[in-house]
Amino acid sequence: MVDEAGVGSPVDIFKGVIYSRFEKIGPKPMAWYPNQPVNVKQLVALKTMNIMAGDKGEVPELVSIVPLTTIDMLALVKFFEIQDSTARGGARNATLSLLFTEDADSIVHKNVDLFEEHLTEVTKIITKIEAKNKGSDAIDTFLENFHSEFCKIIQKLLDAENKIQQLQKTIQEVQALITEFAELGASRQELAEALKFSFELSNLDLASIDSQDIRKIKNYAAQIKEKKKIIMGQQKKLRTLRKQLDDAALEQLEEKLSLIASSFDSYISAISERIAELSDRGTTMLFFRTYKGEANTEQQISAISSLLKNDLNFISKCNNLSGDDRERARKSFISYLKTRSASVKSRAIQDLSNLIFIPKDEIKEKVKDKKIEDELRRLFNIKPEDLKKKPVKAKKKKKKKKFKKAKKKKVKKTKKSKTAKKAKKSKKTKKKKKI
Repeated sequence: MVDEAGVGSPVDIFKGVIYSRFEKIGPKPMAWYPNQPVNVKQLVALKTMNIMAGDKGEVPELVSIVPLTTIDMLALVKFFEIQDSTARGGARNATLSLLFTEDADSIVHKNVDLFEEHLTEVTKIITKIEAKNKGSDAIDTFLENFHSEFCKIIQKLLDAENKIQQLQKTIQEVQALITEFAELGASRQELAEALKFSFELSNLDLASIDSQDIRKIKNYAAQIKEKKKIIMGQQKKLRTLRKQLDDAALEQLEEKLSLIASSFDSYISAISERIAELSDRGTTMLFFRTYKGEANTEQQISAISSLLKNDLNFISKCNNLSGDDRERARKSFISYLKTRSASVKSRAIQDLSNLIFIPKDEIKEKVKDKKIEDELRRLFNIKPEDLKKKPVKAKKKKKKKKFKKAKKKKVKKTKKSKTAKKAKKSKKTKKKKKI
């Protein structure tokens, strides 16, 4: 049985394997492991062969999940043929059935493709054993070995399933902690961070979560617990002050608090709708249902929602880019991260602005935020090696031959010009002498 603490062990859900064949007397179980009651073996042989009969004797290509409600089990069945010259058509119909408890229904459906691969390999080996007429003992030994190996495969799947269940429980605890944190009261920045983090939790793919994500969840939970203690201390002081207020002052305070709580709910509702539009992996988990105790002002809450919507809008537009536009955006952001040049950074931001239609100055401010920078690195799959600068190739020295030739020409020109000047002077002196 599968309990709430985990998803059991292989022997709890995987009950065995049965090889059946259609003989002259009808469907018959031929080999199995471990041993099963006679009624179970006969039921599996009969039910699985009836499926082939329903298909007009043709062998189905795909595996089938067959419910066995009378014995609280289900069977994953692979259909195949055994060559037999004495049979009609030269072959006998056969089935290989993996037996599971009904509790394992979700595991079987999730991993049906993986199980089918193993079933196909087993049927090929059984076919070879039958062709060599090695007898049922050889098949019994083979099924025993297969059962042992298949239990190991199931154990790995169960470990992964247990991990996911533990993560789900941890995430639920963190979200409950966030709700308590919001109800106690928190600063504008803390509320924004809590809302962002809850949105990230709702979109986690638990099947492929890594150790870094788990560490992040645990660290954030520890931070909230610490802040919760501080806020509770502040509230204790406030309760002491409240005792000193008269009834009229208390009523006035309660009215103001209820107005703030009402406006907070409406803002959170608007943000939640926006998050739901952005999320394509499932329903976003809503929290902050109530807001009790000391709250921030309506203006602060409005600022939080506006900031968060802008951030989510920016990230969403980047995420929605595809094809050449996405690659161009990726290269622009890499260029922005790699360079120290203000002009290169400015061109990269302008390129992003042209792609996602958000003002350049707004993008410039957003990418200064470390969290938004990290999110863009993740979206564009930017790795450390992408940010390494390529080595600059040394420029080749120009040959000085041309320069020398040019110099010679200049020297010749200067010589000619000097002789021309001397000739003019001599002409002038001759004219003066004549005069």
